[in-house]
Amino acid sequence: MFASIAKMFSKNVSADIAPTLASIAVLIYAIMGILSGEIVLDMLILLGFTLTIRALGKFRKASYMLSNLKQMAVSAPKNAVRLIDDSAVTFAMAKNSIEGDTLIAAPQKCNHLGDFLKYSTFGTLLNGKMPLIIILSLVIALICGLAATSYYAGTFFGFYTVASVLCFASIPPLFFINDFPLYSAAKKLNKKGGMIAGQMGASHIEMANAVLLKSPDIFPAGTVTLHQMKILSDNSL
Repeated sequence: MFASIAKMFSKNVSADIAPTLASIAVLIYAIMGILSGEIVLDMLILLGFTLTIRALGKFRKASYMLSNLKQMAVSAPKNAVRLIDDSAVTFAMAKNSIEGDTLIAAPQKCNHLGDFLKYSTFGTLLNGKMPLIIILSLVIALICGLAATSYYAGTFFGFYTVASVLCFASIPPLFFINDFPLYSAAKKLNKKGGMIAGQMGASHIEMANAVLLKSPDIFPAGTVTLHQMKILSDNSL
């Protein structure tokens, strides 16, 4: 978790930076509390709650990744979904049945299982905004800490305020972690022999507004017997 400090102000920083800063502030506050004989249990409970949410997120991610990898390990042939957005192709296939732009989800054989790992490495929806969140939380914590130190005439209360602000600032990013909804989606899909390739795959598939089906998908081989055919018009079959 503390490794996220190296990329604290980078767009690629993970949500781990929030509980990391909160942990550092609470540890400093706890040391000061021990030295001054003050009770610091309330802040430790708040930090414990934050770290528990983070740990559950990590467990959920490991769980759905493992369940999806088990699906990939099955020897049976695997199918994937390909999104078709070429205007000429989609116009010919949809034939104006879809209003506006058409994005077709078409089945295809799955040949590149390595893409699953590439598309499954997203941590949180707020990844790109984490540096801004961290800067704002640090500025607010510093201002509130200085105000508390001045008002109560003691640095102990200043660190209490800083630790409180950073703990509360670390909670919202944790609740936006994709691991929880992806875990739920993978759990449902795995029961039907399916899987989903991370947040990017879910976002792209969600945008599809048409599905390509073949006749065997609707009428499997052997379920329809054609006894006779009469041509009622000149339209090509």
